Amino acid sequence: MSIARREISLAERREGGLVQLMVDGPFRCHCSDNSVNFRGRQLYDFSYDFKIKVPRDVALDLRTVNKSHILVEGTAGDFKINNVNGGIEMREIEGSGTVHTVNGPVKVTFARNPRGASSFKSVNGTLDVAFRSGLNADVKMKTFNGGMYTDFQVMTLPVSSDPPEHVDGKIVFRRNRMTGVRIGSGGPELSFETLNGDVLIKNREK
Repeated sequence: MSIARREISLAERREGGLVQLMVDGPFRCHCSDNSVNFRGRQLYDFSYDFKIKVPRDVALDLRTVNKSHILVEGTAGDFKINNVNGGIEMREIEGSGTVHTVNGPVKVTFARNPRGASSFKSVNGTLDVAFRSGLNADVKMKTFNGGMYTDFQVMTLPVSSDPPEHVDGKIVFRRNRMTGVRIGSGGPELSFETLNGDVLIKNREK
């Protein structure tokens, strides 16, 4: 523990309206991309928990990697939220953006429906996203091992194929297996994609 306390620190960088917090230690190579490069045997495990209060309209760019859970509450700005091994939860939010993880569920509740294109994605996890009634959107959704459900009234939309490929002198068109529906009168594109899990698009007033 004494070695970890001596070697691990929290680095902070401010540049205009940008604040960057980075866990620093002998594992970080200090390359231009701030990548992590472990050398030799790791003598200890460590973790940092961040609880940050921000202005309501702040644009969020949150990223974490292992054994982590991201929780966001009450923000109104656009967002870019990424995790790798852990879930993401967003409560009573506004704005538009992307919410992507690899191994974990995604759960989002909108206080106001998004006005711009938004994407929700996981490889192993359910996508559970609740909107206000009166949602107007064009929706694309896909899952391989799970179901796709909504309690909004929808109309089926055609989904374009991937760009054609040239194979052995032939032009091959491959469908991207997305399901397209229109909610209300249509609007911003909302994309939902998971490999192992359900896609749940909910009306929070029902």
